[in-house]
Amino acid sequence: MSMRSAVMIILTVILTSACSWQHKPSAETVKYDEVASESHPITEPQGELTIWAPDRMFDYEIEQFQRRFPKVHITLTVLDNVPRLADYYLNALAEDKAPDLMVLRDRMLGDFNTTDKLENLLAAPYRAGKYQSSLGEGIWRQHSSMDGKRLVAMPYQSQPMVTFYRADVLKEAGLPDDPEALADYMEEPDRWLAMAKLLQEQDKWIVQWRRDTVDILNNGDYFFDNRLDYERGKESYLKSMKAAKQVRSLTLNMSMWIPPGRML
Repeated sequence: MSMRSAVMIILTVILTSACSWQHKPSAETVKYDEVASESHPITEPQGELTIWAPDRMFDYEIEQFQRRFPKVHITLTVLDNVPRLADYYLNALAEDKAPDLMVLRDRMLGDFNTTDKLENLLAAPYRAGKYQSSLGEGIWRQHSSMDGKRLVAMPYQSQPMVTFYRADVLKEAGLPDDPEALADYMEEPDRWLAMAKLLQEQDKWIVQWRRDTVDILNNGDYFFDNRLDYERGKESYLKSMKAAKQVRSLTLNMSMWIPPGRML
């Protein structure tokens, strides 16, 4: 499966006439024929299902789905050569010519969280609210409408950031080694910097690359909140940016996934 983005977004849309609509010839269409399945003699559900996606990322899943539901005919339209893809989707929504299922790159979400043409995944039959605690506040907010009252998309895949650490090394240095205690300790930038300096004196490192700290900040914060107030000027963010500058001299600047990095 080819992934061109860290996160692929699945959008379920309201469909009135997409099944009969002929899309532009620049899009590649793949029709998945009915797959016979003696082990699953299913008569329901049945019908047509249309999917738009940036690439053929669902070949395996569609084949498995049709083995389970052989009466559902699926048409996948690949739109990787379509320019201004967000506009293409939005025009289809406005004209009631959208597919049943759309797959978007995460950077396109901002073009869709203000439209009322998308299904609210919090409502029946989806009831996706039960997944909120699993996804986390940041991802949940990213996939919600601007007013936070509707869930307009669900992530197909996400890569949350986590902290790996050697509990024995921290304990030996007199630092917290319990996960919760360590998380509380590192919330204060000054303590985090002190930990980096202390470990560096022992030829140990807590940051791989100089830009790691900034990357963590950018992945955890947005430029604007749901009231469109600028967030990057908050005191907590400014303190974190200051710490990111100070830690530049305390970074390993080598990957921990290659032999020289593992030795250090």
